[in-house]
Amino acid sequence: MSLANAIERFLPESNPWPDEPEGYSIWITVFRVYKVPYDTQIARVGRFDAGPIHVMLTNENLPYPEIAYGFDPLPDGSVRPRGGLLGWNTTSYGNLLLLLTPLKSDVADVDPEVAVRHKTDSARAIIVAILGLNAAFERVCEFSFDTGTGDISRRSPALENPTFHGTPNIGDTFSWQLIKTILEGIDALEVETQNRVLLSIRWFQRALGDERVHNVGGGNVDTLLNYWIALETLVRVGEQKVAGTLIKSLANIHNLATQEIGQKFPISKVYERRKSIVHTGDLSFDVSFELQQFLTDVFVDILALQVMSLATPPRTQKYLDGRAYGYL
Repeated sequence: MSLANAIERFLPESNPWPDEPEGYSIWITVFRVYKVPYDTQIARVGRFDAGPIHVMLTNENLPYPEIAYGFDPLPDGSVRPRGGLLGWNTTSYGNLLLLLTPLKSDVADVDPEVAVRHKTDSARAIIVAILGLNAAFERVCEFSFDTGTGDISRRSPALENPTFHGTPNIGDTFSWQLIKTILEGIDALEVETQNRVLLSIRWFQRALGDERVHNVGGGNVDTLLNYWIALETLVRVGEQKVAGTLIKSLANIHNLATQEIGQKFPISKVYERRKSIVHTGDLSFDVSFELQQFLTDVFVDILALQVMSLATPPRTQKYLDGRAYGYL
């Protein structure tokens, strides 16, 4: 199969971006869809445009390029970027979600690849929030395709570049002794302080770009804090308390008194859990799938009904019977 024929199967049948200049590049991201049978569901949805994102669902066995990227250390201590086409693989059988968008940045000084990753990640987040995680469970591949030359690439400037950071003084015995003292000292801390320190370190790891380990069967305290930060950012709290603002938003959505919403939706209890995690280092709390779904539905309702003023039925309607209190 030629390169052009292989890539052609990824592309929209008609150009959804007619205003793009000749020879523009397209960024393609492919996600695996799980638990959807091979029936007409995929065919019914097919392809559609959502702003700058072209969404495509397929159950074809698609080819994709395997592209190496990263950095190689050299004997003199310098660093050399590494990349190139290793060969071709196939997605194997299964349903796939493809997100395609022109490879460009609308913001000065923002690399185009970074910009399109923000777009596709945002699109995937909304798809997962509405349809569930299995609608775009895992990333299979991503690359760019130059419509003029037919070239593919994966430059990945979003990777942390070691040339931007200083040279570690690995011969400094004082630094190694400090590391040893800290690691041994954490184990000797009083339990509450130790938990708070370990949680802080986990968030520091996230700042470094390290992904957390997912708990089997549910989420952990990181999951709860991620949901809460997402909600806090969404409601524009200002000087108001986050929990109170969320309750007021839900009261407006359901046309009920805030007191009644507080009795039906465990927003305050979730906030108390969040305080316990952040301020006392409580690592014992597991976030059930049911609680994750509840917080997802709250997020979607506030985004769609409050922020965007869309005319859509509230997804949190089913929790008016108070069932969500059983998820904590």
